[in-house]
Amino acid sequence: TEDIILPLMAVSTQDLQAADELQVSPNPATDVLNISVSGADEEQLHVELLDLSGRSVLRQAWNKEALNIAELAAGQYVLRLIGEKKMWVQRIVKE
Repeated sequence: TEDIILPLMAVSTQDLQAADELQVSPNPATDVLNISVSGADEEQLHVELLDLSGRSVLRQAWNKEALNIAELAAGQYVLRLIGEKKMWVQRIVKE
């Protein structure tokens, strides 16, 4: 067996309720992820992709455009969209 350790961040109940506000498609994806989020209130957002070991493989300001993931290795990732007051999280698959 293999252990996988992911770093955790404490979030408030409000943050957890925001999970259904994030839409990512297609999932699985091969080269581009389309991301939409409601409830962001025009704040500056950053997008981050973590591999399953918890290592950040991509982090950038999100300007509401499609996210290019063509250079990433195939596998599972955790997508985090990070705002000033909220963080949205979704698992994605890169084929």
